[in-house]
This record gives sequence, C-alpha cells and structure tokens, in this order.
Amino acid sequence: MTAAAGVGSRRPTKPRPSLLPPLGIVAFVVITWLATSREFGIGIDVGELFNNLTRVEGLLWRDSADIADRGLLNPNWPFLPETNAPMVETFQMAALASAIGWGPGPPKSVSSWSRGEDHQTGVLLQKWVKRGPETSFRANPGNSF
Repeated sequence: MTAAAGVGSRRPTKPRPSLLPPLGIVAFVVITWLATSREFGIGIDVGELFNNLTRVEGLLWRDSADIADRGLLNPNWPFLPETNAPMVETFQMAALASAIGWGPGPPKSVSSWSRGEDHQTGVLLQKWVKRGPETSFRANPGNSF
C-alpha cells in the first residue's frame, strides 16, 4: 500500500555535498607537486619529459655492435637460457608467498560463520569440520547441498 499524499509524506531534504572528493583532488595535486619539485622532491622537469618522448624509439630498438645494448625489442637471444633458473625461482617464490598469504583465510572464514538459517552452507561445513562428513549430512537430510 502507498501512503496518502499529505503533510507527513514529504521527501527528506537532500544532504549537502561532501567535501571529501574536492579535498582529495587538491591533496593529490599538492602531493604530486611537492614530490616533483626541485626543493622538496626529486626535481623532475615534466616539460623536458614530454619533449624527450621521441627518444623512446631508441630505447626499444637499436642496431648496435654491442650485443648487450640492442634495445628492448631486439633482445640477446643466446643469453635467454641463462635466465631459466632465476625465472623458475621467481615463480616458486610467488607460489609460496601466495600459499602463505592465502592459508589463514579459509579456516578463519569458516570459524566466523554464524549458525543461522541464512548461512546454512557455513553450518554444514562447520559440522563437517568438527564431526566428519557423514554426521553433518545425515543431520540435515532435507538439504540439497
């Protein structure tokens, strides 16, 4: 049912706009300016940076007699097999760090689920962890899980 249009059915007043977005933009500009200034930051000249964009071509591809200085898109292919061991080691470190970072998550999330009707899957999983799979599924035969 809808309420009858009357004195008490006015729309609430719109709140005033937040100052957070404009202040965030101002803070970003000030921090960026300070970081690039010569007095406080690294002293980068943005104009010179834009003027030197054409030098990128020389970084990407060079025909040089020095085999180690031929640009990013013209690599030293005979050297590539020497990088296999470090690449594999990098992937191993990434997999180990992912497992260590992921490991505490599932047990913590299972233990924090509530025991209400809204979280029936969590309840079944907790029963399975505590008592074993056969007791948890027999205890609730009507579940289609």
